[in-house]
Amino acid sequence: MPVPPQRDVRVTAERLAAWFGDRLPGATDVAVSGLDTAAGAGFTNETLIIRLTWRDAEGTTHTDAVVLRVAPTRHQVHPDSRFATQVRLQRILAAETDLPVPSVLWHEEDPSVLGAPFMIMEKVDGKVPADVPSYHRSGWVADLAPPQRGALWLAGLDVLARLHALDTEPLGLDFLSAGDPRPYLDRQLDHYDTHFTFYAPHGPPAARRALAWLRNHRPPETGPVRLLWGDARLGNLIFQNLSPTAVLDWDMAETGPPESDVAWFLHLDRHLSEGIGVPRLTGMPGRTETVRRYERLTGTRLRHMEYHEVFAAFRFCLITARVTALLGGDIPLHRNATQLLERTLAERAPSALTAPCPRTAPKEDIMPTRTTDPINTAVFRDAFAALPTSVAVITTTDAHGTPKGLTSNAVCAVSMDPPLLLICVDKSSRTLPALLQAEGFVVNFLSEDAEHVSRKFATKSGDKFAEVQYRAASRAADSPVLYADSAVHLECATESRIEAGDHWILLGRVLDGAVHDRGVLLYHRRSYLKLRPERNAS
Repeated sequence: MPVPPQRDVRVTAERLAAWFGDRLPGATDVAVSGLDTAAGAGFTNETLIIRLTWRDAEGTTHTDAVVLRVAPTRHQVHPDSRFATQVRLQRILAAETDLPVPSVLWHEEDPSVLGAPFMIMEKVDGKVPADVPSYHRSGWVADLAPPQRGALWLAGLDVLARLHALDTEPLGLDFLSAGDPRPYLDRQLDHYDTHFTFYAPHGPPAARRALAWLRNHRPPETGPVRLLWGDARLGNLIFQNLSPTAVLDWDMAETGPPESDVAWFLHLDRHLSEGIGVPRLTGMPGRTETVRRYERLTGTRLRHMEYHEVFAAFRFCLITARVTALLGGDIPLHRNATQLLERTLAERAPSALTAPCPRTAPKEDIMPTRTTDPINTAVFRDAFAALPTSVAVITTTDAHGTPKGLTSNAVCAVSMDPPLLLICVDKSSRTLPALLQAEGFVVNFLSEDAEHVSRKFATKSGDKFAEVQYRAASRAADSPVLYADSAVHLECATESRIEAGDHWILLGRVLDGAVHDRGVLLYHRRSYLKLRPERNAS
């Protein structure tokens, strides 16, 4: 969706002609015409294609088409103008990488020429998948055969993989974080929290709930910091013969985890299909295939994707609120984005939908810290030791796919609809880092004869999985299922992680599992007990 017309075409052409005349050596008879809105132009910057003609010192007439991009003024989607940052990044990428980024030919910082800073870029020929009408509804993408649509989608994904493979340090991209050393998600969440009313002064409750959920469930950022496109989507690519020839729109670029870009790529496509009530085009790979393809291209594993999908839906909801307010009128853009945010929350973060809508509390509303002395630690420990519990081995895999596990009796059912459970893990556990990073885990409730397995996984050394029979879970990030030693196993997707005292609480959404015909191993007063199932006499 392009920025509405901002200027008088005749006056702009005259000013640009004079400006070009000062920059083209020996040029005479400089003229500017056209000023047509560029195909696929976004709303954050005014983008026009201009036709430039001039005569050189030898009298030869030259004609060239270039792209004019003007920094936002009246129609400012974001509260802080990052136009100079965008220009700087685009110049680095065009000059020092193999990404197809249009070259910046000139950058004018003086706003007196056109009322705002602007840049002149090379024009790249090709086709852009349209947002309006959606490429899922009509247009050249919809006219492609299904295999060609799939090739187009994967070509866009390949651009993301190439982008994320860049080493940010030698490129000197620290300026993208504006000198803020905090992790990406801290920076981003603070930005949208601080400027919430700028984007959405009457923001929907779903956006407030999403922000609170995102703050409370922020995953650790332990992977490498990558260059993020920010507005990663098919509509910001120019294609020729199904191959990307230009990567556009760097105004949301940052450095952070690649999952943020992949989630945005998926969500914006979902908005242009399901979000507006249009069937998604056949032939285009779905979410699972897209994630797996990206992982194969990069040799890395995407983590915490559900979190980043909520983050993408939240940001898009706020941005569309701002765009809708600037455009005026009753357009469905923000309404559709809000409905899709609510669906995303229901799928990825159901607890956010039932939480009260948060507000900023004045200081006097904040509950004072309790000063009552806690129970004696030994008494507290003995109290729970007096209660029999099941014995489980919690398993997952680390970033290299290595199986990890620990013995635990701190497992509790939380909800039936959706099915949720929680596990508590001591901060000293060597398995904890893998659990905090993984997207899933398996709870293996041990059978009556598996005391030796419990003791093995309670240790902190040795190969815990030696001589243990297991298989990879189908729905819990390949976590090991101890099928030979379990009475029950439950495959879980990690829903949230909560730091609590000397433990971490992991909330898991149960996706699969099985009950086996075996007795159960229990733990009571620091001893093992066997609970055998009753069998009817034949």
